[in-house]
Amino acid sequence: MTKWIETERPDLRFEDTSVGQLKKKIWDSSDAEIDQILEDYGVPTPSELAKPGVYVQNTIRQKVVRAIRGWGRGGLSRWAGDAERS
Repeated sequence: MTKWIETERPDLRFEDTSVGQLKKKIWDSSDAEIDQILEDYGVPTPSELAKPGVYVQNTIRQKVVRAIRGWGRGGLSRWAGDAERS
């Protein structure tokens, strides 16, 4: 049987799991405490654009567009094949 963490609001409760406990902690936290929780979890993460050599900077735009259009139809495997032929 599922255990619940009750709140002051009768219509709001959280499942008694690690995720539910974190949600309850955030629900009860002030803005400053939420900012600290986010910082502890590394949110927001640094932009990938600031890192040299990442996918976003090194991939030819046409190849990215072709891969995105192909997702759901085996696009990623076709894209991987393109890399082998390049």
